[in-house]
Amino acid sequence: MYDWQREGQKGMNNHSWKGEKRKTQREISMKYRHSHREQCRERLKKYRKLNIEKVKIWRKTSLSNMLHKWVGIVPLKTFCEMCGKEIFYNGGNKATSIHFDHKSRKAPIKISPSTWLMSHQRNTKNELIWKSCDFGMLCERCNRHLPTDNREQFVKNAIKYVFGKNLTNV
Repeated sequence: MYDWQREGQKGMNNHSWKGEKRKTQREISMKYRHSHREQCRERLKKYRKLNIEKVKIWRKTSLSNMLHKWVGIVPLKTFCEMCGKEIFYNGGNKATSIHFDHKSRKAPIKISPSTWLMSHQRNTKNELIWKSCDFGMLCERCNRHLPTDNREQFVKNAIKYVFGKNLTNV
């Protein structure tokens, strides 16, 4: 049915038709990609090979822009919560960059926090999600050595090892 034929139909204004049209086009393209996966992959590989510089520039600019939008919620410069080493947000150097630590498995963000920041726009809803997670900010070394599971038992065992006594109040 053409646009001009739909105009006279009850309940069909131009805006709803455009939305309906976009939805069906999206469904058609998804079906095509699903049934022609290999061809689509090959076409994408070919494009990346021919336009490698464009792809690199796009990745770098889009990802860094997403991360820069989160400045304010995440400080540019802070200190490791365990050892006190100075660490930086989006610094590029693993040794001096902030490593976000899942304090518990119950946090709404299950994936890597940095990946989540790169793939989510900064808005009030996402800010609330981020704040509800209460991620720790650690240096690379402390994040690597501190386990997420059974953390309390790990710390108790470490204190027992270092001081040679149990802590009963903790």
